[in-house]
Amino acid sequence: MKKSRVIGITLIILLIAMVYIFYDKMQFTTYGEVISDMLREDESITEISIIDYKTDRYFNSDNSEIVEKITIELLNMEMKRDNNSPLRYDYVIFLHTNKGNKYDIAVGETSVEFGYDGRFKIINENTLYENIEKADIEWEPARSQ
Repeated sequence: MKKSRVIGITLIILLIAMVYIFYDKMQFTTYGEVISDMLREDESITEISIIDYKTDRYFNSDNSEIVEKITIELLNMEMKRDNNSPLRYDYVIFLHTNKGNKYDIAVGETSVEFGYDGRFKIINENTLYENIEKADIEWEPARSQ
């Protein structure tokens, strides 16, 4: 009787551990998966706007190279859902689509928040933040928007 009780408790503990591990793995995604879920099948990004809150400046472009650098090149950036920790962001990106929709992404050094899908912690490098920081773009004072 005692042996079967120990085996039963061990099995319950293993089951709980497996459920937790499975649930934790389900929280991982990539920037590309979130962007793909955001856009409808017939929708594409045609224009990008960025507000830089660190230096109070603004950028807007429909240049396909710049749009690609902020969207397509980053598809494999790994993220984990994390709606519990506060987001400290330096940039807000607005993605404008061919269907007239506008999606926002708040970008911090270690996390991003998609206005429609919540907050994510960046697993490795935040290449989105780095691409904005290093971008050779012509910023305008934010007040002129």
